[in-house]
Amino acid sequence: MVVRGAEGVREDLSAPGVDLEGGTTSVWSGGEAVAYAATRVQEHADPVHQLTLDIAMHPAHPTASMIGQLLAWCRSTGARRHHELYDGTPLELHVRIHHGQRWLAEALDAAGYRRERS
Repeated sequence: MVVRGAEGVREDLSAPGVDLEGGTTSVWSGGEAVAYAATRVQEHADPVHQLTLDIAMHPAHPTASMIGQLLAWCRSTGARRHHELYDGTPLELHVRIHHGQRWLAEALDAAGYRRERS
């Protein structure tokens, strides 16, 4: 599994198109952040709006329930943000997966996402 250090998390959450207040969430266990998700909207939506979902989880905490809840949050929050910014334009949800995030790839497969390389 990929472990994102503080710098990696800071980079993810300060990327263009991330709305910290309305487009991110985190999961905590006993005062420790164990996972987060963020939606990143693109600057342009022509011909489609490609909204990126970022999900990171501490290696000791990837439960199926937590992953499912984060994916559901990403889908609904991504759809809301898309509607607010680019209503009427087709939406594509994109998820970045690092080679060590097999748990995320499997969860996305089970949720019906299609794998493509970019």
